[in-house]
Amino acid sequence: MDQSTETEVENLKRLLLSVVDDNVKLGLAIWQYNPAFATAFSKRDRQRMYHRIQNSKALVVYCLESDFLEPIQRIKKLDLMSCDLKGLPVCVTRLPHLEELDIRSNQLREVPEVVGKLKNLKTLKLGINALRYIPEEVFQLTNLTYLCFCNNPDLKLDVDSPITQLVNIETLCISKDQLSKKLKNTLKESRPQIVFT
Repeated sequence: MDQSTETEVENLKRLLLSVVDDNVKLGLAIWQYNPAFATAFSKRDRQRMYHRIQNSKALVVYCLESDFLEPIQRIKKLDLMSCDLKGLPVCVTRLPHLEELDIRSNQLREVPEVVGKLKNLKTLKLGINALRYIPEEVFQLTNLTYLCFCNNPDLKLDVDSPITQLVNIETLCISKDQLSKKLKNTLKESRPQIVFT
């Protein structure tokens, strides 16, 4: 590696480890369009950069929006609460280790169907949106143990809801009257382990 390339790599590392998110975003853009630079990062450098990026909601959103998932590839918990989202980037389905997704307090009118492709998901938080329905794909997430959809006033589930397909569900966080009485009784009988909060 020549002297000028070493300097460019060191400058890129400084950007990616900066305390200023805008500097990190610039570093991410350089990295995304010049992936050869990344080959010079040691394992320790990568871990430090990944840690820096994954601990900033703004940087995680930036990676999702720019479809540059390498820095967040191993992320298990994705907190997109209060990010003013109207939808969810499709590239989220390419996060193979994702176990928890928090998209509370956004402007979602429907649960994006891509959520149904997150097969390792254990926790899904959908509360405080404007949801009207939850697609059937979400109820087919066999690893889901925690589901929250409280404070969505237009979302009501009745006895024909596919929510009964959630075989491993342990906690349902719901607002009063979101489940019909009959559905709630059916769930209590078929899934006695469920805690309603």
